[in-house]
Amino acid sequence: MQTGSPRFFSPDYVTARSRFLDFADAAGGRLFAFPIAGKGPSGELLTIDVASFGPSEPETVLFLDSGLHGPEGFAGSAVQLQFITHQMAGVLAAPGTGIVIIHASNPYGMAHWERSNGNNVDLNRNFCDHPDGQIPNPAYRELNRYINPEEIGGAADDECREAMRAFAARHGLQGLQSAIASGQYEFPKGLYYGGNRAEESNLHLRQIARIFTGSARRAVWIDFHTGLGESGEVSLITDMPAGSPLYERIRRWYGNLAESTSEMDGTSTVTNGSLDLAILGQFPKTCEGTLVTAEFGTFGTSRIFWALRARNWLRHYGNAGTDTGRAIIQESFEVFNPPDGGWRTRVLNNAASVVEMTLKGLAGEPGVKA
Repeated sequence: MQTGSPRFFSPDYVTARSRFLDFADAAGGRLFAFPIAGKGPSGELLTIDVASFGPSEPETVLFLDSGLHGPEGFAGSAVQLQFITHQMAGVLAAPGTGIVIIHASNPYGMAHWERSNGNNVDLNRNFCDHPDGQIPNPAYRELNRYINPEEIGGAADDECREAMRAFAARHGLQGLQSAIASGQYEFPKGLYYGGNRAEESNLHLRQIARIFTGSARRAVWIDFHTGLGESGEVSLITDMPAGSPLYERIRRWYGNLAESTSEMDGTSTVTNGSLDLAILGQFPKTCEGTLVTAEFGTFGTSRIFWALRARNWLRHYGNAGTDTGRAIIQESFEVFNPPDGGWRTRVLNNAASVVEMTLKGLAGEPGVKA
């Protein structure tokens, strides 16, 4: 389905939020706001915004969620605007179908062009029981001083590269990726920090899942992200292991685009405290729940890592008002939200295809293979 237009992309959180509310209101959506503590760069209020469409007690409900990882939300927001404009009417034509669109589930990160929230928490590592569900990550402890130094550039960067090369030589590249990105709960100033309690966004998203699912028999939640994978292409990722009923359903719906984090050669790695199980657990026991992460590739993992490392350093030790600080912030935006019009068009076209595959899956039609 060819619908993509870069015009749906917004330059900042305030613009994206305003456009979302305008588009949703014009389409007859029921609007709800869930405030988050903290302010945007210019003192603006921060909210998770929800637009609900269709029957108040749907039999089937489709959730579209954006912005759990801050600047990744600009692509997710664009996908949501495109959906409202081009696809929503067709979805609502199916009897008993409702739609819930969740805009900027990490509004602090989106407003500040930062992957984590106002407490430096990676929200996709926060959805566990605290503290009992926090899985120790001793491998991260070994690398922390290199990943999160008090100074960057020059010798500090060289030491980091050497430490990661040595770690990969012992544990493999997959082991290195898992050590860094699977989540950690020991270093509050570190990358991929999962926090020590359920964050506001965590609590709000659980509440949204409960309220808007109601007594529906089926619920599908698509969580939009950017970063990993081939540029502009999409992977449909689940934390469910290969062979599980949910994984097999995702494979039927999305064909070769579907993958599990348990697959050693997949796009992503197993993460602790991710959204999946927590949201699925909010649906009624009588509801068949499906949750996938739609991940659109941007750049290689090396560029993403160095951008995250620099942005984290800036937050804790640097000065955002310097030329270096401004360059780091710009990079943290562009690495997850490339300005290239071709990339943005591919993302929107692929997102539209994902929605079509989802609808065919819900209708019981065969999945579409990539």
